[in-house]
Amino acid sequence: TVIELGAGVGLPSLACALLGAKAVEATDLSYAIENLKKNIEMNQKHFPEHCSIRARELDWNSCSNEVQKFDLILSADVIWLNE
Repeated sequence: TVIELGAGVGLPSLACALLGAKAVEATDLSYAIENLKKNIEMNQKHFPEHCSIRARELDWNSCSNEVQKFDLILSADVIWLNE
């Protein structure tokens, strides 16, 4: 199982799904979820049947031990400053 933190458009999550991960959760803040869901939907036909992939909102400041249930935790380019 895989979780991507700060997924943005979700490229690493999509790659994990394509490579056969059993379950993938692509997470980000609320502003990114609609686009993330759209990218998953547009690529759904390419994923293996056994793969479950979903997008959901997750704020790292309040996720506590939730990420411990995953075998692989991904994050890429996750620093964002509003200046």
